[in-house]
Amino acid sequence: MLKQTCEIYRPELVGYDELNTPKYEAVFFKKLKMVIVTKEIKNIKDGTQYTELKHLGLTLFKGLKKGMTLKSKSKEFFIEEVDNTTRLAQITMKEVEYDE
Repeated sequence: MLKQTCEIYRPELVGYDELNTPKYEAVFFKKLKMVIVTKEIKNIKDGTQYTELKHLGLTLFKGLKKGMTLKSKSKEFFIEEVDNTTRLAQITMKEVEYDE
């Protein structure tokens, strides 16, 4: 994917359910431009090799946090990790897929 405009949503506590479990709602945070690329990561665990598909994002904005949701034109991503130590913020994301 190339540079695109994305919407960032942050989780906000809206209350608790009957089992006293916190309930969160996605609230619009910011609109920004980001470059998103797909990367295959090969892992070996317990002698089994498997490939995991992750997405890497680069942006100038350094206010993103783990747990936020990013929505682009047709896809939705969950932010897993953010590295703000370089000139561009590097974001590791996982694509969210919904069953229909």
